[in-house]
Amino acid sequence: MAEKIQQLELALGKATEAETPQTKKVQSEATAPKEAAKPETPTKTLARDRNQKLPKPTRFEGDKKKYKVWRAKMQNKIQVDGHLVAHDHVTAIAYICAFLDGEPALFATQWRDRNTASQDTEKFVAFLDSRYRDEHEAERAYS
Repeated sequence: MAEKIQQLELALGKATEAETPQTKKVQSEATAPKEAAKPETPTKTLARDRNQKLPKPTRFEGDKKKYKVWRAKMQNKIQVDGHLVAHDHVTAIAYICAFLDGEPALFATQWRDRNTASQDTEKFVAFLDSRYRDEHEAERAYS
C-alpha cells in the first residue's frame, strides 16, 4: 500500500512539473477568492439633496448657558449650507447677525461698524466668544 502511495506521489509530482503557465493561470483563477460584487448605491443617498437644508438656528439673546449650543448650530449651518447662506465673510457675518437679538445684536453692530475694512468671520466669532462663551462651564462640568 505504501508503495502505491509513493507511485501516486511521483506521478503527481511529474504532472505538476509539466504544467504550463496557462494551466497555472487557470488553476490560480479557479482557486482565487472571488471579489464580492459591489452593491449599487444610488448616488442620491450618498450626496445631500441640494434642496435639503439644515434647520435655521434659534435666535441668540445673550444667555451664556445657551451660547455654546447656538454657536455649534450656527457653525454647522454655515459649513453645510454656506453655498446658500454665506458666500463670503461679509455675508457670513450678516447671516450670523440675523440670528442675534438684544445685547448681542447691539455689540455685533458696533463690531461691524469698527471693522468695516476687514470683516473676517473668524475674528467676528472670536469677538462673540470673548463676550458670551461661558468661562465657568468646565468648572461646573466636574462638580
